[in-house]
Amino acid sequence: TDKAIDHTAGTITTLDNKAGAKISGVNQAIAIATGATIENFTNAGDIEGAISIYNNGTIGTLDNSGNISGNIYI
Repeated sequence: TDKAIDHTAGTITTLDNKAGAKISGVNQAIAIATGATIENFTNAGDIEGAISIYNNGTIGTLDNSGNISGNIYI
């Protein structure tokens, strides 16, 4: 798909991509719109996309022990 996670409004309290899991999108793996929030974002797996994370909103904490491939706009 174009975007695996397209977070357009509101708050995601916890987003946890566990070891062995993959979030991938053709253009953007994770897109966070203006005004949208992910409070706690943990990645131990893989995030893949031409743009892996495209953030116009808010990420409270990002804990990454996994792999992120592609451009990141935070």
